[in-house]
Amino acid sequence: MKKAYSPIKIGKPVTKGSKVVIEIENRYDFLSLDQIKFVAIVDGKQFPFKAAIGPRKGGQVTLPIPSGYNALQIIATDNQGNEVENELFQKGRKNQEQFLETALQLKQDSAYIYVKQGNLDYTFSRTYGKLLAVRKNGELILTKGPAVALIEANAEDGGKPNVAGETYQNNIAPLKQYEQYTLFADAIEASQTGDSISVRMDLRYQNGTGKQKFVFLKNGLLRVEYEMFYQREQEIDLYQAGLMLELPLSYDKLAWSRKGSFSTYPANHIGRNEGEAVLHAVPLYEVEEHGKPQAKDWKDDANILGSNDFRSTKGNIYWASLRSPAATVKVLSNGQQHARAWKQDQQIQWLIADYSNNGSEPFYGSPHSYGRKKLKKAIS
Repeated sequence: MKKAYSPIKIGKPVTKGSKVVIEIENRYDFLSLDQIKFVAIVDGKQFPFKAAIGPRKGGQVTLPIPSGYNALQIIATDNQGNEVENELFQKGRKNQEQFLETALQLKQDSAYIYVKQGNLDYTFSRTYGKLLAVRKNGELILTKGPAVALIEANAEDGGKPNVAGETYQNNIAPLKQYEQYTLFADAIEASQTGDSISVRMDLRYQNGTGKQKFVFLKNGLLRVEYEMFYQREQEIDLYQAGLMLELPLSYDKLAWSRKGSFSTYPANHIGRNEGEAVLHAVPLYEVEEHGKPQAKDWKDDANILGSNDFRSTKGNIYWASLRSPAATVKVLSNGQQHARAWKQDQQIQWLIADYSNNGSEPFYGSPHSYGRKKLKKAIS
């Protein structure tokens, strides 16, 4: 809301020689920006500056900062001390991982395929075409996936009965989400080159057919490719689609970096661009626990799936990770995928979605309907 009503619009900084220039738009009807306090923050050091731009006008301002900055934050404050704009501009790549060369080893028999990638061990089932387990130095870090998941929009708008006469005393069980059920693998093969190991499979699902490919690289990365031809009698509204992983319950700390709609968010906002969240799942049999105060921040309120912060979808991620005391599982992306984690069946479910919308809440129906997808019924 604050961004929507901000009376100041700050453009992206441009470096011209040794100077940094920005465009500023004044959306005040009567106030000149020379009455607004501006400060540029670079590496923790503050550089106050002035912007003499009249009401309903725009102009260029040269900032009194060095041009070789990595992160630039600009804060505008009015004469009553209210922050009226806050923008953050960062240079450089979002994923700056340092990769070390790892040894690759492939073994297989009539029932399983075994891939060793450094200190990681992967086990595939030939029968079902599934990645059954991943172990790091012998310790289990992945119990299922990555497997194709299609999450339907909730037709009941929240899973609760009609509001009329509702007392909220009944336990409202959360909807459970699972990956697409595979019946068996039509074909599965594994091969090794000097730089990688590939495991390819043709899969037959309960509701269609598909292909999946796992590519293990010498730098320690695993790349997963997938496609699915979905077959079902009725049309469904799609909420999210992508690859689902299952991890032990000890992976209860989420971290992420994402490309948000805005460059800055409040520190306690679940949609902030970077942050950490803890699972903190609690059995909740009512909307609120009787006689117990809620958390200080709404993001820390929790139910059986986890805290609001942990279980909310982090859209357009550059990377996301789940951490336990023993290890960290990390996904690298390009700002076009979405991460969502929650507790289910005494495990951590983690969806890395290539498609995501705002769900079935009616309030968001019309303003967010563009680009929504349906899975159409098969035509025989």
